[in-house]
Amino acid sequence: MRVRLRFFGRLSEAVTADAVERELGAGARVADLRRELVGEYPGSGALATCMVAVNTDYAADDRELADGDEVAFIPPVSGG
Repeated sequence: MRVRLRFFGRLSEAVTADAVERELGAGARVADLRRELVGEYPGSGALATCMVAVNTDYAADDRELADGDEVAFIPPVSGG
């Protein structure tokens, strides 16, 4: 299956892209994708703990992904 990945804030700097497409095996979950990305981009520690949204809805790591999903990685935000 093919999914589109979106990266925001400092995550886009760490992976040097705002968006990419990725091929995943059937039955892949958010946790599988997160683990793969952390291994591929070791300088992006925030990937391990950031919020994830699938098709604009926040998603837990056990969420199963489907072909055509858009997965957004959203780093923590602070400020006032």
